[in-house]
Amino acid sequence: MVNKVQIPRRGQVLIRGQGTIEYLVIIGIVVVLSLVVVGIVMTQTNSSGDVSGTSSTIKNRVGVGGISIVDAAVDRDGNALLILKNLSAEDLVVNKITIDGVDYDTIGGQFVYGGPKDLSIFLEGLAVCDGTKKSYTLKIYFNSPNISNKNSDFQSVIIDCVPRVVPPVDVVETISFTCVNSSPFESGSGTLEDPFGVCSWDQLNNVRDYLDANFVLLDDLDSSSTGYSGVGDEWEPIGVCGGLFCTGDSPNFNYPFEGDFNGTSHTISNLKINLPSGVGVGLFGVITGNISNVGLIDVNVTGDTYVGGLVGRQIRGTISNSYSSGNIIGSNSSSAVGGLVGILEGIVVNSYAKGDLAGPDTTSVGGLSGVCDGSISNSYSTVNVTTSGHYVGGIAGELQGTISNSFANGEINIIESGDTSGGLVGYNSGTISNSYWDTTLTGQEDCYDGGSTDCTPTNSEASLYYGGSGIPFDELSWATDNWQGQSSDYPILTWQVD
Repeated sequence: MVNKVQIPRRGQVLIRGQGTIEYLVIIGIVVVLSLVVVGIVMTQTNSSGDVSGTSSTIKNRVGVGGISIVDAAVDRDGNALLILKNLSAEDLVVNKITIDGVDYDTIGGQFVYGGPKDLSIFLEGLAVCDGTKKSYTLKIYFNSPNISNKNSDFQSVIIDCVPRVVPPVDVVETISFTCVNSSPFESGSGTLEDPFGVCSWDQLNNVRDYLDANFVLLDDLDSSSTGYSGVGDEWEPIGVCGGLFCTGDSPNFNYPFEGDFNGTSHTISNLKINLPSGVGVGLFGVITGNISNVGLIDVNVTGDTYVGGLVGRQIRGTISNSYSSGNIIGSNSSSAVGGLVGILEGIVVNSYAKGDLAGPDTTSVGGLSGVCDGSISNSYSTVNVTTSGHYVGGIAGELQGTISNSFANGEINIIESGDTSGGLVGYNSGTISNSYWDTTLTGQEDCYDGGSTDCTPTNSEASLYYGGSGIPFDELSWATDNWQGQSSDYPILTWQVD
């Protein structure tokens, strides 16, 4: 049966309707903030306030005390991700950041001198601006074994950003469209303002040939949808992950999805992937772009390295308002296996994973992400994990980035020789804040292997409350906008109710 949907046109805003998608045609220009690499211009000062140097590049600029800002990115909502490196000769513990003299966040993250990993810091709403640039004075406070409350001072930090501007609506027009399974896509030109429309499995499969284009999903896809046989049940991931660990910048190694894929609140069901030796396995194999508003239902995914329901490897970009449910399997001796993402180096926000995950002798296994080297916020996992491997957690198997405002309550079943597990994280070298795990349902006494600092335990008997504080979860100051409390269950994300 052909479903009625509505075709996207330039300058339209999507609204989900009953049985259709309704687009409001806006007379004006809608500027959408896409994920961009941030350019930073900085002058650095020493303790006496003298300018010690300037640079027009963000890379490898060292503040006082040996902390360097090596990279940064801003997503479409104005959230910033700073990547710091310890270039001093000793271990450092970051305590907080001040921006323009105001305490912005308490970090509590540690990164070791000579260690291979950087420290990722997620700053919500930092880059929301009315113009194209925003300037800050930024200080990073830290402790070392010899000195307390030291700081690296970066003055005149300028972030380039493109604001999201929605002009007044003058004319509203409803355009009806019937999916006719055109080739290669239903509609559009592939730009952000006029994305390609996807109505069938064949059209979804064609996305792999337009990796830098932008797409909207116009209908739910399942085993009864056009083109499922031989495509949806034998899926090859979109975006090629080259080499053993997706290494290399040359097109001969990696072909990531670089565009924007908006599911428009539609779902993709019954996806099957069977690549037991595959690297970068999921609906998308490897991405540097953005995925939003899409749900995967009853997926069955098997892979070896970087395996997730939605994405195998997220090199950068943002995954938002999305979820995956079903069965994820890491083949023997696999690594970086997660319910939603295998390895996460960008931003995941307002998303979740459900179902079951299994992996014999698998390293870095997590309900949401196998490895988190980026940022997870306002997200949760109820995935049940069974493995004999190492680094196993309810949210992330291995954390080198940040987790905030999130929870896990899926069972973690470690069999045989497995170790290094926790209710939220297996191995932790990152930052956790405003997050908790269910000690009863996960079966884990600690938040991460060796401790529970900065985490809060709860249990299924008090699931409406945060850490026994007596305050309903959805009334907490950091949870009111993103979470909806439930009378007899854990909270859900607000967009799940809308």
